[in-house]
Amino acid sequence: EPLIEVPATVKDAEAEASSAAKAGDETGTEAALEKRKGALQDWDAKKARVKLLNITLMPLLLLLFGVIRWQVRKQKRSKIAL
Repeated sequence: EPLIEVPATVKDAEAEASSAAKAGDETGTEAALEKRKGALQDWDAKKARVKLLNITLMPLLLLLFGVIRWQVRKQKRSKIAL
């Protein structure tokens, strides 16, 4: 796993669940665990988006750079007069 800091929403939901569990509030604990589950799903979706960007965007930028450089060199070669 990459070292991405755990969002505050997940930490807050975990703290809320543990405090409700200590107080003996079963419904509060279940609600907090559902909130934590939703926050974890959001966090996993964000990690997936970042991963997709890293996998697709970086090679596309490199490809774009190569195509631009190729076109610039092609234009320079066509302007050379012998």
